[in-house]
Amino acid sequence: MNDLDQTPLEGRAGKKDADDEISLIDLLVVLLKYRRLIITVVILGIIVSAVFYAIRAGKGGQTAEEQYEGRMTVIINPRLGKSGADVFPGWFNSRELIALSVKDAGLDEEAVSALDVAYNRNDGVDIYVKPGTGDREQIEKLFSQLLENAEILAVAVYYGRYAEDIISYVESGQADVSDIDYIRYRWARDFLSGSDTALKVLYPPAVQLVESAGDGSSPLTAVIIIVFASFFLAVFLAFAINALKNIGADGEAMAKIRGALGKKDGKS
Repeated sequence: MNDLDQTPLEGRAGKKDADDEISLIDLLVVLLKYRRLIITVVILGIIVSAVFYAIRAGKGGQTAEEQYEGRMTVIINPRLGKSGADVFPGWFNSRELIALSVKDAGLDEEAVSALDVAYNRNDGVDIYVKPGTGDREQIEKLFSQLLENAEILAVAVYYGRYAEDIISYVESGQADVSDIDYIRYRWARDFLSGSDTALKVLYPPAVQLVESAGDGSSPLTAVIIIVFASFFLAVFLAFAINALKNIGADGEAMAKIRGALGKKDGKS
């Protein structure tokens, strides 16, 4: 009795397992059947990724991996001591000075906001150029122009007249000249003759590559993601369309769907 009862059940279970198995041949058939759809979607993905890459790579003339940042520290000439240190940082905070230097370096106006200027302990300023401002050559030229323009401004605002006053004071012989005054006097003579400057670069401008800049992603990485995403989307659409067609051809399945929608015999 028990053997007779178990045999039909085992047969049905085996049949169900066979029906539930996924045939690789069937999957391949679906992919081949909708190969045009898959190829079309992938091509569209490649086109979209190419446009995206062109936009990202062309923005600022560089890709995310090619963005540079720069740093430079400028101080007052040590021969002057701290003379003028109270007004010195204000020159570099001048938007006009920065805008002029940006223009001279061949950068666009957006680069003006890419410079950070901060006081340092050496009575000077630390200048930082944010990533994405320009390439290495442009940033180096920006530092050069900024220093040159700042020197011109320093002479015009303060040190030109200051050097003349120092020379007049020492050469007048009306007062005792201290060692510091004499050092400044020698600087003033060199300064007016063009052999010395009011400003000095404490550390040479450092321009370095920033491997991860902006949003931290590479345009090339985004391109690969878009292409793979389009491929998987195409495969998904192929199987989804195939499944919908199979359901549409299955009268029993369609009857269940119409019942779920509250319809009967094709009528609501």
